[in-house]
Amino acid sequence: NQHTSSTVTIGALMQTSDTTIDPDIREMELPIVFFGGSGNFDARTYWRLWSHLNQHEYDIIHAHHNFSGAVGRTIGKLRSTPVINTEHNDLRHFSHPQRFVNAATFGLPRVNVYNSRSTQESLGPVERWLSKQDEVVYNGINIDRVAASQDHPLPLELPAGTLVTNVGVMTEQKNQNSILEIANRIKGQPETEDIHFLIVGSGPLENKLKATASQLGVEDIFTFTGYLPRREHIYSLLHKSDIFLVPSEYEGFCVAAVEAMACKLPVITNDIQVLREVVGDHGIFVSTGDSQRLANRVTR
Repeated sequence: NQHTSSTVTIGALMQTSDTTIDPDIREMELPIVFFGGSGNFDARTYWRLWSHLNQHEYDIIHAHHNFSGAVGRTIGKLRSTPVINTEHNDLRHFSHPQRFVNAATFGLPRVNVYNSRSTQESLGPVERWLSKQDEVVYNGINIDRVAASQDHPLPLELPAGTLVTNVGVMTEQKNQNSILEIANRIKGQPETEDIHFLIVGSGPLENKLKATASQLGVEDIFTFTGYLPRREHIYSLLHKSDIFLVPSEYEGFCVAAVEAMACKLPVITNDIQVLREVVGDHGIFVSTGDSQRLANRVTR
């Protein structure tokens, strides 16, 4: 929409018109069609999508995510509309039904795009065999915007001391529970008495993580910022941090790590394939699941 003469319409299958829209998207003033699906098996959603495509002439369908993406690929094929599909995450961690749905429709797009070579390499043999054309296109960030956000006002007051920050949706994949374990190991050590942990974002595990922080007695050295609506908030907070921590069990790319590096933060991360690719030689890598070693690296 920004760099070509194309007109882009967003189709939000599982959202309704009262869904909170990311400010970056809202400011583009793109047309957004909400299909109001209640779940993957809500057939009315796909009928509304089919009806919409019959009423409007689109030249390309860009499909994302697993189940809805598979439906988009199928509809594109039935309508003879070219489909580009983008894979954003490590397929090895999909459930068996997700893998089946993905594989069954993987040969339909003209091109399958991956946000890292690691994501591409996570394909199963069926997807590899079916895919017509593969392209790796890394996620990008706006370096100028990151730099210009250094002094952007924040909607919260940051604690004093050494700030160890994580940015991400609170899910099992992101493994923020290990940050609580690190805090529990570090707390009380003289060399880390000024340390404070920040978890930026929200998600289904937010209340559980807060309860665990209270149970471990580390809530006094923890701040949960909640969802920050603007990227400038994230960048400003990263500029004011000292260490970026990525304990994820798996990733497709990890934009947050790249944003942290753009803010000149050292990145301490679990040693997973994609972060070796994305963070490279500048990362501090620790064997996955070793919270004691992660704590040692943070302390050092």
